[in-house]
Amino acid sequence: MNGFVSIAARLEQATALTQSEARVATYLAAHRQEAMFASAQDLGAATRTSDATVIRTVRKLGFAGLDEMRRLLGREMQDELELSDRMDRSVARIAAEGADALAALVNLHATTLEALRDPATHADFARALDVVAGQGRIVAFGIGPSGHLAAYFAAQLSRIGADALALTATGLGFADDLGRLRPGDRVIALAYGRAYPEITALFDRAGELGLPRVLITAPGGVPPDTRAEHTLFVPRGQSDAFALHAGTLLVLEALVLGVAGRHQTRANDALARLNSARRRLTGMTSTNLGDTA
Repeated sequence: MNGFVSIAARLEQATALTQSEARVATYLAAHRQEAMFASAQDLGAATRTSDATVIRTVRKLGFAGLDEMRRLLGREMQDELELSDRMDRSVARIAAEGADALAALVNLHATTLEALRDPATHADFARALDVVAGQGRIVAFGIGPSGHLAAYFAAQLSRIGADALALTATGLGFADDLGRLRPGDRVIALAYGRAYPEITALFDRAGELGLPRVLITAPGGVPPDTRAEHTLFVPRGQSDAFALHAGTLLVLEALVLGVAGRHQTRANDALARLNSARRRLTGMTSTNLGDTA
């Protein structure tokens, strides 16, 4: 296994584990801190197996050995600590302002909206829309919270008659997602922070197929991949605090409306079919159906 795949994900993906090996793998996922400092003998004793069983299990989980496994466990816990630190900073700032969470976030998102009014951002948006509204299937990518946004984006595009697909798997499961890419697709990737394996693999494969790529990422620093033809920088709140997604959602919905405007007949026909299906499902008439989205 190449790239960053959590110990829990490796356990889910592991095959052909014996009963003893499964017990070791389950222990490793549930006791990461202890496993970081334990020897093979210690882990064998804790799981009522042997040091040889521990080593076999570690290798079946895709590690070269215990040292590599320890490095991944340390990275996992560091990432989680950073997330908790970010949340602590966000909560502390809200308390310091003497406001409730809603008021604080309204003020913060007002700053995001001002940033999105920048003419350079509008120019970047126009170029991104040219890609999204072109010919071919739209492939939206995101993992973690961004995966939910990518799925929402693809669903809204499908509603207006566009051919859209969301890729949201992680780890080895993402190999199946990569296999779904085909010539003529257009890739819209939501990716932030470090250059993690999935975004790198996505852009590798998109490059092989000659697919146009749009990256939506946060401003500041180096993007997680620099091979996008067009990049949209969308603020996600304060860089050292908990990540916020309202700005990204606004941009995605603007892209949906932009696509609908470029293909108005197709969008109207698709929405008419959707309303017709709703009427059949509910027995309601067009006058009392309303918006049940």
